[in-house]
Amino acid sequence: MALAPPQLLSDAPGPPRLISDEPELSNTTAWQGLWRFAERVSGVLPGLPASSPVLVTGDWGSGKTTLLRAVSRSLQNSGHPVIWFDAWRYEGERDLLPALIRQIWESTPESFRRSERHARLFRSLWVTALVLAGRVIPAAAQGMMAAAAAPAAGVVTGAIAAGKALAETSLDDVSKDVETIEKAASSSEETVPRDATKELWSRLAKLVEEAWPDQTPFVVIDDLDRCAPSGAIGLLDAMRLFVTSAPSLNCRFIVALDRTMIVQAISQKFGGAASYDSNRYLEKVFPISFSVPVPDTTDVAQLVQLFIGNSAVQSEGQDHVNAISIALSSPLFANPRLMKRCLNKYRLVLYFERSSPRAVVADFSANSRLASWIAASERWPTLRRAIHRGTDFWNDVRAAVKGEPHKGDVEIRGLLDQQGVLHWLGKGLEEGAEPFAKNFGAADVRLQRWGM
Repeated sequence: MALAPPQLLSDAPGPPRLISDEPELSNTTAWQGLWRFAERVSGVLPGLPASSPVLVTGDWGSGKTTLLRAVSRSLQNSGHPVIWFDAWRYEGERDLLPALIRQIWESTPESFRRSERHARLFRSLWVTALVLAGRVIPAAAQGMMAAAAAPAAGVVTGAIAAGKALAETSLDDVSKDVETIEKAASSSEETVPRDATKELWSRLAKLVEEAWPDQTPFVVIDDLDRCAPSGAIGLLDAMRLFVTSAPSLNCRFIVALDRTMIVQAISQKFGGAASYDSNRYLEKVFPISFSVPVPDTTDVAQLVQLFIGNSAVQSEGQDHVNAISIALSSPLFANPRLMKRCLNKYRLVLYFERSSPRAVVADFSANSRLASWIAASERWPTLRRAIHRGTDFWNDVRAAVKGEPHKGDVEIRGLLDQQGVLHWLGKGLEEGAEPFAKNFGAADVRLQRWGM
């Protein structure tokens, strides 16, 4: 690797323009397969029974939000109201069910919300959701009823105050609080019924029917897998209650999440039942599910070019465009968020190296290995530690490629079980383990030098 003459920091190029990690929501040409799929899905949804909420699954960064946005846009173009609930936004609240009810209310037509009768309906529904979501300690009962009787503008303030009083519990304990709440609200216009679940059904059904009398709204829930496991499972349990009363609830639910993450959370909840199948829980809640489609070769190439253009990597020179394009063209790395992060990291390394007093000038092969290593280490983070283990690691890889048992520890077994990693490492065995490790070890040193 040749070194350029010392360069003064004052002569260094300006910082690179990095790509936002936000989902791709507007460009319909870069990932045509996904947009075509979204139109087909949105055409199916209105005909599904209300008892069949839809699950959209996909890995981290695979495009779940982009798909949901595309489906929502198509539904709205067909005249269907869409209620968007970003679950992670409400992660700070103890329970997600009251936040979802509030979002449904805020999505109703403005003329509907101006009606005092409808505001009272929402307040009673919201209080019932609070009861079902968690146990209200007696000291908070009066405050909750005051919030229920308050003007609509004060509901959020009341929610915050009441939320602080919520304590951990299960739905089995709710009945213990109902009598306390009813006594505290004996002089109030609204009381919380004994059968809070039934009332939640009927009040939500009434609100939806009166807000959208001739339409079927779709409740779209995103980023549920980013929430704390207890909150995510709590909202899924609440949805299960909703769809039980499907004939009287004229709305549909669409939920996007990483199946692996939620299955782990469900397993924790039912940890005492050794034979409990967490996937069965999801299948009971969601009779219909879709996975985010994997970009095909054409879509991958278009996405790479889109992201390269957005990051202005062309300013680095055609060799760098080629290096990063080749690295990201593999189907193993066909993940939009992964592509963006790889591009950002590649450009940062170049910037830091050129801004150094002794600027690094690497040849095309070295930069190609850097781009490939960035993609692989972002795709499989534990690979960075594993590849430095030397001979023992490569013996484990050889055994795994042949389908034979290997001696790797828990971390190595977990790494080699991940999708695609053996295919990528298998190419290294063809090249020779030692030169492969040496080349990518040098690429990793370039990353480590700049804290990446």
